[in-house]
Amino acid sequence: MSAVARIRALCALSGLLSAPLASQSCPVSSPRGVEIAIQSPQALAGHYVVRMFRVPRGDSAARDSGRVELWLWPSSSLDSSPTLRVRAAAGDTASYPLFGAAFGDFWAVHATVHPTAVPAVPPRRADIDPVTARVLAVASPPASTIIIAIGTLASRVPGFEAFDGAGIALRIQARTHNEFRGDWINWGIVVGGVGYYCADRVGSAT
Repeated sequence: MSAVARIRALCALSGLLSAPLASQSCPVSSPRGVEIAIQSPQALAGHYVVRMFRVPRGDSAARDSGRVELWLWPSSSLDSSPTLRVRAAAGDTASYPLFGAAFGDFWAVHATVHPTAVPAVPPRRADIDPVTARVLAVASPPASTIIIAIGTLASRVPGFEAFDGAGIALRIQARTHNEFRGDWINWGIVVGGVGYYCADRVGSAT
């Protein structure tokens, strides 16, 4: 990223982080969670500020709100885990087109993301194991829908499958070039908050 682009990204990030949430439009595109097809999921790569809103079950108004940061990087067939010393399963980029990291206080919206799934400081690409990353984009063919799993047991380790535990999923209901939005749900057996979100791209993921 050039110096000018980095300055612009920082200005955009500063504005999103400092403006009151109530003044920022974040419409719910579909309250019932209708997902859209994402034909080129790796185009979602980037650094985002995600505004999250909790809506209690049976209610229609948001009760709590918060902001987190999200980084998404394209996965590769050459990805390997430096800690487990294994490669990602062959062809898994179709199922997991992106991996990443998230940073922020998910508990502000009662999201079931365990603190150990969130780094203590904003991460760099070099800090994240692409095979065991705690953020994964999970594709669902043939509908071509994508969910962003955060803090779940989802993994690119060959032969590993788990559907319990904690974590949330961002379901994508609408998308523009630099933004996507939708609802977020529990992704596992641990029940917590649910609601809606808007993710605004503020730069490339580095």
